[in-house]
Amino acid sequence: MRPINISNGWKRLCLCLSYLIVVSLLCTRVLASKLEVTKSYVVIGAFSFEKNAERFTSFANKKDLNAVYAINSRRNLFYVYVFVSEERDRAYKELLTLRGLHPEFKDAWVFEGELGVLGQP
Repeated sequence: MRPINISNGWKRLCLCLSYLIVVSLLCTRVLASKLEVTKSYVVIGAFSFEKNAERFTSFANKKDLNAVYAINSRRNLFYVYVFVSEERDRAYKELLTLRGLHPEFKDAWVFEGELGVLGQP
């Protein structure tokens, strides 16, 4: 029996196909990681005690804001927020609007990440 002789053209083709498979697998991983959406929250207060977060949520709701509080488990703090979006720019626009309409919340900020839902208005 004679050994199979593979020409240079076939070798290049196999090499190209292998390269394309590796690149497509890497692209799939990159796309999958981009599908994990980070939320942006407009936060008006952070509290160690849930009771304080409840009171501040109530105060903000009396100012005609739709405030909610949730826990930031990484920092072990209760964040009171008035806006959440998957679009970072939209959250920053909302932050500027909030600061303009409500000077008492001038220290508000945008938190990007995940919060656990606890308190509803």
